[in-house]
Amino acid sequence: MASAISKYTVIHDTTIYPSTSGRPDVEQAAEGVSITLPAIEFESVDVALMGTFSMADYTRIGNLEITTDIIPDDPRAIRLGRVGEVAEWVVRYIRTEIRPDNTSRVVGYTIYCSGYVHTVPGTEASPGGEGTGSLAMNCLTYKKIDSDNNVYFDIDRMARRMVINGKDLRAEANALL
Repeated sequence: MASAISKYTVIHDTTIYPSTSGRPDVEQAAEGVSITLPAIEFESVDVALMGTFSMADYTRIGNLEITTDIIPDDPRAIRLGRVGEVAEWVVRYIRTEIRPDNTSRVVGYTIYCSGYVHTVPGTEASPGGEGTGSLAMNCLTYKKIDSDNNVYFDIDRMARRMVINGKDLRAEANALL
């Protein structure tokens, strides 16, 4: 991982590709769009400790939702919304990190994800409008790596794997099953 905490970053560009078996298709489905990556939220459990105390269960996570703005009438973007079947996306973005010592570097990130699309946008047709909508997918798999091959997340619900910042949070539980 990076040796110094960044002061701030600038996102330069984003691309999304539909994919098959983790390999991105040749043609991009969207470029320069807004993308919201999943938040990792752990399920909570209630523990009787001087009353009720809620704490995180680090072996279970909530919904992993990725959303992106697309132009619903663009045939390239429509390929992302495979309704009723597992959709696979490869998302890429680059940013410049500005460090406390005022040095900078460009870092690329790649996200591999698959899951079920649950929101397919309609078209807002208003004069002067952009005509965009949000496409959202609930992820079964989610893997984020950077251009230095650091793996931030490697989550696969079906394989019961949940690696976050290099630590497999499910390893102990899986060994007992």
